[in-house]
Amino acid sequence: MANLELRIRNWEGNSYPQIAIVTFLRRFDTILASVWSSPLKILEMHIVMVSALWIMGAFAPFTDRGITDFDTFLQILNPYGQWKQEDGQWRYFPLSAKPFVPMTSGVWLYTDYGWYWQGSEPFTWACDHYGVWKLGKSGTWGWMPDQYWHPFKVDFRMTKTHIGWRPSAINQMGFVEKEEERFAKPEEWVFVTKEKFRGPITPADVITGSQAAKLLEDSSPCDHVYVSYREMDRLGPDPVNFLPKERVRDRDDLKDGESEVIAPVLWSLPTFWSAPPLDAKAGDLYVYRPKLYQDKDGIQRRTLIWNHPEEQVKAKENLNQVLQGK
Repeated sequence: MANLELRIRNWEGNSYPQIAIVTFLRRFDTILASVWSSPLKILEMHIVMVSALWIMGAFAPFTDRGITDFDTFLQILNPYGQWKQEDGQWRYFPLSAKPFVPMTSGVWLYTDYGWYWQGSEPFTWACDHYGVWKLGKSGTWGWMPDQYWHPFKVDFRMTKTHIGWRPSAINQMGFVEKEEERFAKPEEWVFVTKEKFRGPITPADVITGSQAAKLLEDSSPCDHVYVSYREMDRLGPDPVNFLPKERVRDRDDLKDGESEVIAPVLWSLPTFWSAPPLDAKAGDLYVYRPKLYQDKDGIQRRTLIWNHPEEQVKAKENLNQVLQGK
């Protein structure tokens, strides 16, 4: 039993369902001991439980997002950038030999979640999907983290020939900024031709500056209706116009439960270092997107302590003084 508990605790992800299983097993042992005195009976029941848990373990790591501390993010991100305070908030600035513009190196993929940005830089798994990129007063882009994951943290616009996007804060309720704020700074927008939107995007493909400002002025809202078991309003261009014909079904011929677009499934990796399963379906995406123990303020505190360990010592001293009534 102890070995089984150890294995469960060591499952990658350490999510709430796994912890609940350990608690249940302990209580299960107590109940069995009170009902049956035969060790053989208890052993038989354990075999049944172990079999069930192994089956659950085969699926849970890729359906459960898991939960982690922001220190995990700090550990992974720090080799590729540095943290600085700007406007009273800690922001992450990637190390780059050239002026950095976020979300200009990667590819737009359409999944069961809608559009998903798959960046090519080693920090984009976090910076492009949690928090928001902010253009600072110095003209440098920095990432301000939060606890909300999203397949894309941008606002979209489109013209007859181009698709544009801008990093935008999104939480569980939608856009954090007002609409007028999202369009007030043309320098925060980038555009590509519709043809370029279909494939891998590089910084050389992106239109910025005065050309982007003109495109933004001529642009209109960019959203679509996704047809599946019901009609769903989604942001971004209509995938029907951008995906290969073999991935698009005729709306009039849809059967019950079918979607208009054959979209890959987005699965959750239990850790950043985990590999997709050997039987992963071609085209499906496996990404690390855990929930976080901290909220936005907690993330800022963890970042402060990570960069200035002495602050944790001060916090403990202040807490001790409060507890002692000083």
